[in-house]
Amino acid sequence: MSKIYVNENKILLDEMIKIYKPEDMDWMSYLVTVKNGLTFHHIVEQKNGGMTTIENGALLTKKAHRALNMLLTRDSILYNDWNGFFVDLNRTKSPMDDYEKGYSKLLKKATLKVLYEKKD
Repeated sequence: MSKIYVNENKILLDEMIKIYKPEDMDWMSYLVTVKNGLTFHHIVEQKNGGMTTIENGALLTKKAHRALNMLLTRDSILYNDWNGFFVDLNRTKSPMDDYEKGYSKLLKKATLKVLYEKKD
């Protein structure tokens, strides 16, 4: 990973934190900690022409980012639901309200079920 890429993501991450004020939870309802810090997720992947912009970004912890990447191969509909949710959050240009936090928790519950429940 080039130094320019890392700096660009860090600058946008800092801008998004100022705008969205995530406090202790990321956009997928994962707890933000020292060991599980925030990352910049590209809604439209760079390999698919996605730009590194606020409008194409989401505030995810490392664990949430990993879970979302795993979800892509296991349930593309749920993966797309998350990315649609991120697009909607970006349109608000404000911190998540109680409705959005609740919706995030519902999507997280579905995500954990897909990723970690044993199949018969």
